Amino acid sequence: MSKGVALKDRICAELEEYDGKSPTILSEIAARHGGKRSFLDAVIALCADNDGTVANGATWIVKHHLDEGGALTRKRTEALVAACPSVTDWMAQLHICQSISRLALPPAQARLLAPWLEPLLTHKRPFLRAWSLDALCALAALDETIAKQAGRALAAAGEDRAASVRARARNIKLA
Repeated sequence: MSKGVALKDRICAELEEYDGKSPTILSEIAARHGGKRSFLDAVIALCADNDGTVANGATWIVKHHLDEGGALTRKRTEALVAACPSVTDWMAQLHICQSISRLALPPAQARLLAPWLEPLLTHKRPFLRAWSLDALCALAALDETIAKQAGRALAAAGEDRAASVRARARNIKLA
């Protein structure tokens, strides 16, 4: 077994202990393994795990890394974008949506993410609707072919039944 696979398996086992609420265990996982060369590769590979707890924890770690000023390499960004269609846990989807504006995405990857975001814009969870809108509008700034879709979504969000979605829509400026 290669070191990268062993690390991924170890992190997966540790993420299975996550209760879905307290991020302390996630911070501890990042602190324990963050210095290892293949850490982010392993975590990104777990973002689309079938176990929602694992996917939720993995995406939280990626988001936290970006929130703390970290970046993803082009290869890691491509891997995260490629994983998105398989991410089904709503919290994991939310973490990715909250991270999209911090990713260095070329237009081709922005175009790959836009269709993934489309059903999230009408999700039953308001925060996911709000942050998928934010993500789509961030993508529109990277690729003008997404601008019309983002404009329609922004207009619809302005009429959303949830105040959080309407507030997010008011705070977004399309280029």
